[in-house]
Amino acid sequence: MDRPEQLDDLARLVARIEADGESRRLLPPGFTELWRVIDQARDASAEAVGR
Repeated sequence: MDRPEQLDDLARLVARIEADGESRRLLPPGFTELWRVIDQARDASAEAVGR
């Protein structure tokens, strides 16, 4: 990814949405499960490059 900080921004947004019970309904079915996989890959990538 050219700009991994974009995923960091998205991670913060998803966390805010998931923290608010009302906003959670904005996420499509299955999004949370998919996001967990993406977030794990993001974490692994950050560790690999020392971020």
